[in-house]
Amino acid sequence: EAASNFCVPKSKVESFIARKAPLFQERDFLGFARLAGVHPCIVAGQIRHKTERYELFNAHNEKIRDHG
Repeated sequence: EAASNFCVPKSKVESFIARKAPLFQERDFLGFARLAGVHPCIVAGQIRHKTERYELFNAHNEKIRDHG
C-alpha cells in the first residue's frame, strides 16, 4: 500500500475510479497519468488492482523480461 501511495496518492486513484467507472476512456486514463506525473503503466496497475479488472489497459503494459 505504501508503495502505491508513493507513486499516486490512493485518494486520487479512488477519485478517478469513482468518476470514470465502469467505462474508462483511454484519453482520460492517459490524462490522469500525465497529471500525476507517472508512467501510464503505474496508473494502469493501480486501477486494475483496485477494480479487479485486469483486462484494462493491456496495451500499456511494459515488457519487463524476456521469457524465451
